[in-house]
Amino acid sequence: MKKVFTTLLIVFSSILMNQATAQIQHKWLGLGSLQNFYANFGTEIENSFVSRQQFGLMWPGINEYQDAQVSKAMWIGITNFTDEKESNYPYKVIHSGPLVRQASSFFPLEFKLISKTEPTSVLVDGNASFRLEQTVDEVDPTIPGDRMIYAKFNTAIGITVERKIHQFSQSFHDNYHIFEITLTNTGFINGENVQVLTAPVTGLVFYEQNDWAPVLQTRYTIGNATGWGY
Repeated sequence: MKKVFTTLLIVFSSILMNQATAQIQHKWLGLGSLQNFYANFGTEIENSFVSRQQFGLMWPGINEYQDAQVSKAMWIGITNFTDEKESNYPYKVIHSGPLVRQASSFFPLEFKLISKTEPTSVLVDGNASFRLEQTVDEVDPTIPGDRMIYAKFNTAIGITVERKIHQFSQSFHDNYHIFEITLTNTGFINGENVQVLTAPVTGLVFYEQNDWAPVLQTRYTIGNATGWGY
């Protein structure tokens, strides 16, 4: 069986699609009151694409400086790993974040913002008006929520990760995002979908770090150290 496991995670509430390089992309979920950007390599690192430590996870997002996100990170560890050169390691761990993106371990494949309906155009004097750039890549009326970010990437240990992040616009359900993360043992170890590894995965440990802080607006009132999640 290739599929390893699927985990479901809900983040409760407590600019700008940007492409830093050809491989790093970010997209926004900003349809509801909780607004955040997400990356195509699986986690949102510190100083991700704006040189500001606190950035993202804004609630209520309509107000300025409500950023509560400092950094996030992802670790995937397995045991008894044999690489493409037939070298064996009792333990193998890869990670991205909280400070750096490990381009040698995570290889983005697909990344898109999907909407349940055609997005509404808001114009002021004939010009598009928006706070966050949310260019919809696909319309799919079958998605569970009103918007969904889909990211898929291979890893250096042969596990392919799919991340779906769901958002609702209904006023009683617009202050959380739902994460659905699926790990599949494909044997793909780079940006090409060519099976290189064939061994089963053993001892899998999947871990995510979420570093939040009091909102940015209060940082210099409560104390500067709160920007590091004090």
